[in-house]
Amino acid sequence: MPVTGRAGIRSGLALDLDRVSQREVGRVLPSDRPVVVGDYDIGMVVTFRDEASMKAYLVDPRHLQLVKDVLEPLADMSKTKVYDFVNHE
Repeated sequence: MPVTGRAGIRSGLALDLDRVSQREVGRVLPSDRPVVVGDYDIGMVVTFRDEASMKAYLVDPRHLQLVKDVLEPLADMSKTKVYDFVNHE
């Protein structure tokens, strides 16, 4: 039986720990601050070892299956937001 929900996301991200250096999955934290965005159900931050690792992960068949089996049933993908950025420390 496939794992679904946040557990499915966590297990899917754990498939490729050599590329993923850190992952966090959680739900919205209610806030009264006007700058806080709270119109989502699940938040996810995935930190990759480098840009090449991210690009390889995005086309990995296991990632594509995770999107199809776990993320798409959970989310309206047309409203999904993805922010790719590089840490320039």
